[in-house]
Amino acid sequence: MGFGRRAIRLALCCAGVALITWTAYAIPVNSLTVGLAYLLLVLVIATTWGFPEALVASLGATLALNFFFLEPRFTLTIADPQNWVALFSFLVTALIASRLSTKAKERELDAIEANGTNVDHGPGLDRQNDLSDARQLQCQHNAAVFHPKGTTYPYRRA
Repeated sequence: MGFGRRAIRLALCCAGVALITWTAYAIPVNSLTVGLAYLLLVLVIATTWGFPEALVASLGATLALNFFFLEPRFTLTIADPQNWVALFSFLVTALIASRLSTKAKERELDAIEANGTNVDHGPGLDRQNDLSDARQLQCQHNAAVFHPKGTTYPYRRA
């Protein structure tokens, strides 16, 4: 992956953390709600893009949660030791979710190779044909279930 693409992803991760922080600060909510919102963001980023981006998001979420929402506010210190659990959960979530996502993608590629699909055809060519056949079968099934006998849906390619 190129440096420019990675830089854009990292900037989007920081923007996501900033958006949640601004929204939660503008609409007064408790720290648990904000923490869950950050956790969801880290999960989405980890499963979509991977660990480096999720690491940046989790560090940003940790700093924002600590600075804006945990007592004492507007400092980077934690008065209650139980809040350390919340702060470290972002990093653990980023690591686990990105690892699980990577494993799932590897298994998908292994399954494609095991089925003998020739990936030299180009990106997504065989998958596209499978999807159009699946759409046609779904239309026929819907017509059989939801309409009287003899009624059909004409299938048009988009």
